[in-house]
Amino acid sequence: MVFIVMAVRNTLTPTWATWAMLLPLVADNGVLVFALYNGVYREPTIDRLTERVASGPYAGLYTTPTKLRTLDEVQVDLARFENAHGKLLIYDSFSGGYLLTAMRPATTSIWLLDWPAFRLTHAEGYVRNVNSSNVVLRMNRRCQLREKDEPLHNLVQSQHALALDKPCYQIFTGKPEPYCQARAAAALRSAMIFCRARIEWAFIA
Repeated sequence: MVFIVMAVRNTLTPTWATWAMLLPLVADNGVLVFALYNGVYREPTIDRLTERVASGPYAGLYTTPTKLRTLDEVQVDLARFENAHGKLLIYDSFSGGYLLTAMRPATTSIWLLDWPAFRLTHAEGYVRNVNSSNVVLRMNRRCQLREKDEPLHNLVQSQHALALDKPCYQIFTGKPEPYCQARAAAALRSAMIFCRARIEWAFIA
């Protein structure tokens, strides 16, 4: 819009040229105000954000009563499994959860983008950190596991036992069996074959 205004301002009178230069600023602020009152990032509209987070990495922010209860429960449950010998893996889309404990991330990135290739890289990073003391938090953001999520989820299930199952999340840990690295590598190979086949099919289709 700025370039359009700059292109046409010489054809306008000084007064209209001045107003035209203000147009991008007014439009940008209008969009921001509209977005602000029609929902915050991954939250509903402002009038529904009635609960203030008292402590932790989200302290001072407002959210819904449901999300606050979930956050409090996650923090308490992660504390039960937190240990100095393992690392923490979280999926899907809850990067702030890594700040809820003192455990180090168990993969190469705390961000889990929605591309199959990136999720495969996420799984590869976890293979290098497989440990029976690790803790895995899976947020149940979707009722049904999507096909692109299966390789990472299958890898987690092949290495850990389900320690806690709640409507909004699951926690996996333990399952100390021999040849853990070999089993993880086998699961990853299956995941790589699956993902590459899906990617190749997408290009062919």
